[in-house]
Amino acid sequence: MNVNRLMASFDNSKNAISTPHPITVKKFEILASLVELEKPAVVVITETWLDDTVLDSELLLNGFQVPLRRDRVGKKGGGILIYVRNNLSCKQLTEFDNADFETLFCSIQFSKSKTILLSACYRPDWIDIGDFIVHLDTVLTDIRSNNCYKNTDLVFLGDFNAHCYEWCPTKASTLEGKKLYEFANDVQLFQIVEKPTRPKSSTGLDLIFLDNLNLVEKIEILPELCCTCDHNVVKFSINIAQLSVTQYSRKIYDYRRANWDVFRDKLAELDWYELVEDGGLDNSVLLVEKMILWIADFVVPHKIIVVKSNDCPWHGDSTINQLIAIVHEILLAFDNSERVLSVFLDFRKAFDTVMHKGLLVKLKAKGLPPSSVNWFESYLLNREIVTTVDGITSSARIVDRGVPQGSVLRPLLFLIFIDDLGDNVSATMRLFADDASLYRVTEENDIRKVIDQVNKDLLLIYGWSITWKLYLNIDKCKAMIFSTRERNTLASLPPVEGFHIHQSTTIGVEMETSGVGSSGNGDSTVVATNGILTETSSGGCGACGSGLVNDFRRIKGVKWRF
Repeated sequence: MNVNRLMASFDNSKNAISTPHPITVKKFEILASLVELEKPAVVVITETWLDDTVLDSELLLNGFQVPLRRDRVGKKGGGILIYVRNNLSCKQLTEFDNADFETLFCSIQFSKSKTILLSACYRPDWIDIGDFIVHLDTVLTDIRSNNCYKNTDLVFLGDFNAHCYEWCPTKASTLEGKKLYEFANDVQLFQIVEKPTRPKSSTGLDLIFLDNLNLVEKIEILPELCCTCDHNVVKFSINIAQLSVTQYSRKIYDYRRANWDVFRDKLAELDWYELVEDGGLDNSVLLVEKMILWIADFVVPHKIIVVKSNDCPWHGDSTINQLIAIVHEILLAFDNSERVLSVFLDFRKAFDTVMHKGLLVKLKAKGLPPSSVNWFESYLLNREIVTTVDGITSSARIVDRGVPQGSVLRPLLFLIFIDDLGDNVSATMRLFADDASLYRVTEENDIRKVIDQVNKDLLLIYGWSITWKLYLNIDKCKAMIFSTRERNTLASLPPVEGFHIHQSTTIGVEMETSGVGSSGNGDSTVVATNGILTETSSGGCGACGSGLVNDFRRIKGVKWRF
């Protein structure tokens, strides 16, 4: 909140229609009452107007630690305070301080699994917004490149004296607001205050930036602290719950280096009849399994790995690798003055709609022996599902499609099922789980020819989806043209069949597309300059600028969404 002189006094008669006995009240006393009423965990205050004549002991609030403070030096005004509850662990991060800017950084641990890095900011009008952004960008780079803050959520908040129409559509954006908006998009920060926080001017100057939108559950705009404060109080609640991450050890065998002759000799030495003679069926199976594994440990090289529940099931690959590969192809095209037509495909409830009989056909086509196919048939067919609500269980129903949930085979079986999706497609296709990226580079900059070719590929893909009953989610399928040219050179192009869109999303990165040209045919174009593509403010995909190190830093800064 912006309090404009925390220790100042005012006549409370100005807060009422009629007060027979006016009383002079300090703003700090009003703050203490508000904190007692709202019971926040953290309080951030800007424009405190404090100096070294005000002692920390004069600023104590009941239930809170000694506040962190950043007083303005050399002139009156400004200043920042951060109050943190006694039951929370808090550490001031002085390594990010800069004497030229009024910012205050700290880390606050809310639970064993939730730590937030908080930055309180105050930018007076006379501080250049460009210099202020450079300061924030430098700090952000240091934070994201430090493994200590790898799992820490970021919150940048305060009075930035910058209004942006895209965040608060009450007035046109100021120059400072436009630059701050571009910066936030460039570094993947999300601003969540969407209402005016300065009533007199109907502008949104008090802003909250996050790198994780799931962090905030609720946000409210409260009245000003008192009649001499011209900013509203902004209150928000954070979600400190975090999905538990379980882990287990798994033994991985290197079958290519196994000595199979020794393996067979060891198996032949055992008297299997004697092993299972006196036990029942269940015990016999366990004994046979135990002996085979014991021999395997002896003759087959192996290692132990730790698998976490949030690990990617596609070993050796990741969304970042997929994104970098696609971007690399696009940048190569730019170097050759070519354009790239891309279509991003999404299958509707893909894992849950895999046709069992079709999957068995594909397993046979992969060359699996009949015995293995029979095993998979027994594993997939005649599976039943029941639902229990309030102790009442429904009747069982047969599940005739979908790969089983909770199984390590689930992603593998799905990938086998869609492996032939791009067999007859002429464009380049990249598959990742239930997403597919299809793109083609122009030849001699003939974009119309490429659109015709991609349309033919889309018809093949559509036919494949109908045949195998794995249907496309058309609303989430997006088409884009990447180009270094101005958008008006692409305005009259015919649209890609079935994909008339205005925004594209691939592997969690949202990329705005430009508007429709004069032809009104709904085609979407993207204009980009040299650099790694990131989310931009308008007009399509922009670039991070030059410098490969910075480009990869910003790609790694993306919070991947699924």
